[in-house]
Amino acid sequence: MNILSIVIDILDKVYHWHRVPPSVKAKAVLLYFRSMSLRDVQKYLSDEGYSVSIEAIRKWFHSVDSILKALYTYALWVYVDETKIKKRRKFYYLWLAVDEGGRPVYASLTARRDSWTAQVVLSSKD
Repeated sequence: MNILSIVIDILDKVYHWHRVPPSVKAKAVLLYFRSMSLRDVQKYLSDEGYSVSIEAIRKWFHSVDSILKALYTYALWVYVDETKIKKRRKFYYLWLAVDEGGRPVYASLTARRDSWTAQVVLSSKD
């Protein structure tokens, strides 16, 4: 489930009467959350054919801002470290990525330590 659908569901439950569809409200909220000004969001909505006040956009945003902050900051920071391990006269490198809470996100044991291996570990989506 992506963030847009989560915001649409929340706005649909918070506001029972919709002059503006919840999907348009969710797009406006995400634009404002991503550093677009209220006036620019209002202009975007007017270009889409909706006449909405700045105060309405601000209220929509404040109804979901704590959830957006939680969703965007959950795995915002990931710390990666590598450790050298010696086993039977051979060296191996343990790559470990943990999130803010110390929970492991990714682990890999490789025989090499070079920039290519580091890029593979850092770009891994597992």
